[in-house]
Amino acid sequence: MVNLKCRVPPPTSQQKPSRKQTNLFSASLHHYSMHSPLLLLLFLTTLIKSVYATPTRPSSHHKRQSDSTPTISLDSATVTGVNQGDISRFLGIPFASKPVRFALPQAITSYNGSINATGYGPKCPQQNVTFPLGLSDIPDVITHILQTSNGTQNTTEPSDESEDCLSISVMRPANMSTDDKLPVVVWIYGGGFERGSVNDYDDQAMRIMNRSLEMGEPVVHAAMNYRVSAYGFLASEEVRQAGTGNVGLVDQRVALEWVQRYISAFGGDPDKVTLWGQSAGAISSSLQMLAYGGNATSNNTNLFRGAFMQSGSPIPVGDVSGGQMYYDFLVNQTNCSSSSSNSNSNSTSNSSGTLECLRNVPLPVLRAAVDMTPNYFSYQGLALAWSPRADGIFLQDNPQKLVQQGKVALVPIVSGDVDDEGTLFSLASKNVTTDEEFRQYVSTIFVANATESELQPLWELYPEDPDDGSPFNTSSRNEITPQYKRISAFQGDVVFQAPRRFFLEHLEGKTKMWSYLSLRDKNIPIVGAFHGSDLARHTLDDYLIRFVNYQDPNLENPSTSWPEYTTSQRQLLTFPILTISDLEITPDTYREQPMQYLMNLSLAHPLSPIPIALMSSVAQQSLGLTQDQERDLWFNNPSPKHIRVAAHGSSVVTCLTVSRGRIITASDDHSIHVYSPFDGTLLQKLDGHEGGVWSMHAINDTLVSGSTDRTIRVWDLSSGRCKHVFGGHTSTVRCLAIVTPEIVNDGQTSAKEKRPDRTLIVSGSRDHSLRVWTLPLPDDDEYSCFDDGSTEDPADPVDNPYHRRALEGHDHAVRDVAAAGTIAVSGSYDCNVRVWDIITGECKHVLRGHEQKVYSVAFDPARHRAFSGSMDSTVRIWDTVTGEAIHTLTRHTSLVGLLALSPSYMVSAAADATIHVWNPDNGDLCHRLIGHLAAITCVQHDEYKVVSGSDGTLSLWDIHTGKVVRDILKDVTGVWQVAFSGTWCIAASHRNDSTMLDIWDFSKSKEEVVWETGPKGLLDKVDLVGASL
Repeated sequence: MVNLKCRVPPPTSQQKPSRKQTNLFSASLHHYSMHSPLLLLLFLTTLIKSVYATPTRPSSHHKRQSDSTPTISLDSATVTGVNQGDISRFLGIPFASKPVRFALPQAITSYNGSINATGYGPKCPQQNVTFPLGLSDIPDVITHILQTSNGTQNTTEPSDESEDCLSISVMRPANMSTDDKLPVVVWIYGGGFERGSVNDYDDQAMRIMNRSLEMGEPVVHAAMNYRVSAYGFLASEEVRQAGTGNVGLVDQRVALEWVQRYISAFGGDPDKVTLWGQSAGAISSSLQMLAYGGNATSNNTNLFRGAFMQSGSPIPVGDVSGGQMYYDFLVNQTNCSSSSSNSNSNSTSNSSGTLECLRNVPLPVLRAAVDMTPNYFSYQGLALAWSPRADGIFLQDNPQKLVQQGKVALVPIVSGDVDDEGTLFSLASKNVTTDEEFRQYVSTIFVANATESELQPLWELYPEDPDDGSPFNTSSRNEITPQYKRISAFQGDVVFQAPRRFFLEHLEGKTKMWSYLSLRDKNIPIVGAFHGSDLARHTLDDYLIRFVNYQDPNLENPSTSWPEYTTSQRQLLTFPILTISDLEITPDTYREQPMQYLMNLSLAHPLSPIPIALMSSVAQQSLGLTQDQERDLWFNNPSPKHIRVAAHGSSVVTCLTVSRGRIITASDDHSIHVYSPFDGTLLQKLDGHEGGVWSMHAINDTLVSGSTDRTIRVWDLSSGRCKHVFGGHTSTVRCLAIVTPEIVNDGQTSAKEKRPDRTLIVSGSRDHSLRVWTLPLPDDDEYSCFDDGSTEDPADPVDNPYHRRALEGHDHAVRDVAAAGTIAVSGSYDCNVRVWDIITGECKHVLRGHEQKVYSVAFDPARHRAFSGSMDSTVRIWDTVTGEAIHTLTRHTSLVGLLALSPSYMVSAAADATIHVWNPDNGDLCHRLIGHLAAITCVQHDEYKVVSGSDGTLSLWDIHTGKVVRDILKDVTGVWQVAFSGTWCIAASHRNDSTMLDIWDFSKSKEEVVWETGPKGLLDKVDLVGASL
């Protein structure tokens, strides 16, 4: 037996990135970008992380912790915050009642009782944003920059989301008087109107607060949560008729009214409020200036006196009709279309029918549909599916037209851009490689209604020559595809640069204005001075603080004065590439003719993709196929693209999963392999386990694996390194579950908390026990358990900081575990199912009823149901709250080894060669899938199909009819594992004494254009509801 002793290994040089900056534009780099993208990605990853490894600006104000507990009064309520250094923090204060989905927010009119404001409220529901196919490492690196610089929560820690999310957080200098009347900065976060929350920017808020104290110019900081994606920017004729457009912007407005009413209680001056935003936050700030025809008042009081906008101005969007196809997509995906047909013929009734249906759809169902729509890292880039649109009320007309009409609140503004705004959002358009494809891309995705004569000048103003593309002024460098720099230049100009210049030109002479351009980070390959780099670099902190205090961004005794922006002197404060260089004043005249034409074109034809029915096959990929379209590809594509590669020699593939563009397999040969889905290339081989790997779970860039060597390993998939090895079990780690945090009410007060507080691992073992572990974050200390010949207890995890508790009670091997929230359900060879509270370790119920070993379990937290399959040939459904048996399903005649859940179906697969499809609510049998001739070895399903493996055959079934559609794979010795995602299907099988991996791409027929980077689907947020023996 292997003897394990756990200890923290000493730090190595690999654990901390070098801070040495490198000359990026060497001849070898150009060679990499042209001939070896993989080497370039590795180089880029190392370089950017080293550049951004420098710590944030030190501040003495973080060193002192106040002993007092800050409180303030709001109406009749006492609000309790928390002190951090010299800053008092009041977090997560609700400013509106729990919003009705897709309805206007309702402000809280008064406060009573006690309010615990020591922690942030939940995030509003977020859209899943997937990184560009084939280039996932680049966006991960940029995300790393923004996270470490802005305080964004780590990506392996999932968002805590709730529709009851409208809260505001306020920070002020500690021990100040409410009579101080400090100027107020109101932060509006970005995220492409698809993601974002206040707590993502906690470090940034603290940085600004502490820096304002250092400068002797203190401020009060406020930031609100607002609804994003479809939840905040649903647009359609139905929404227009209901008068509920742009609810995300209205959320911001209600929060600004709250600031006017209550900020004085925190020592802020309601007459000195400045808006501050970046990206979608900057666009939001500008649209608040246009709201209600340029009315920035409430109850005859100005809501703000200035706006500081980084990379965002009024965007060239049209009215709500531009969102109709996305609205219709959600209606179809959520089965709300019947609500229209069942209504009477009156159009208003039909409108309210589908809208009301969408309001009542369960959030997971709606979220799944929303996550299928394009995001800012998808093929259509900055032609956003979900964004503000003219609704006739909040935005009375298209934003550019409102600017032309002078319907703008005239307050001092700062508005600027980085040089290469479009690069990040063009990474997903790699497949656009010719002039013809570029023209089709722009004309279908951005200006669908423009005529060819209107578009012809555009092709000349944005030519193919990479010298004219973005990253700008880098000659032919960074040309990862023949059209990449051209698309980057167009996207950056049409959405950011041209609207900024248009906005400033029309406000000239009416208010004070300043503008800037940042070239910082221009030397980063591929993305240059990318969108968000100015925020990441803290470039503008001091200017912001001065502007909030004095409505003039100029510093005290500056080396370079920042001139006002006027038509006669369109001057920019320019931040050069190198931080050691002096600031410059440069004219705002670059690309003058192209941007002027862009603004004229977008005024005539606001950004609007053509309707999905008319879109090209390539463009349709970006939208996200409807369920019917995807079903048609799976069921009717006679010749899906198919590749086959050898894998793991002749060893059994024990686990198979798909995660973020990777196929991951584990085997009894002790290894884990990572493959590319596009060509089957073996990308990584993860070695370290000393026994077969029998359980595996991936979450973002983290992989957790369990083995017969009794250890659990935590891997960083971005680097391929094993960062942690956990010892504690005394036998095979047979099953794993990952539990992500949720926001819950404490049941006694209105206070809410995150349960569990961190993402957890639940492991089950043949040693009869389960264990609960904290999933380490990427920057957490590494930990290893390994054989050193010690005679100490090999299963003693006492010094493991990530071990939480052991769950003991089973009398035999734990065969399967499922978990969510605070509950885990385990099935054991002792014939019992147990329900555990993984926070306290309490066994809440022992579910007895099976007569033989339990092989499979599933858990539905929404229904409070557990499902178990047994060697006694039954499936049982249990109430996890009461512990009662609800149904016993008896249609199988042999061992039920596999269970899987989707929103509408529960699927069981057994050794009797059958698959049963059940209604999870009442236990009714929907279909019995008969056709296999031997035990089912693997199965996965969704809302329209089942894919199963047995007897050398991989079969595709229609879940609605129970009929086999086709045999995807035949004539192999055995099918071990299957996984699918979107239009991809992957199977591990055995033939001719060799293990093979088969990869199918159902998205394209022979007649359609092949999208070389792969179809939509593989990187989407898909719950893989498969199971395997």
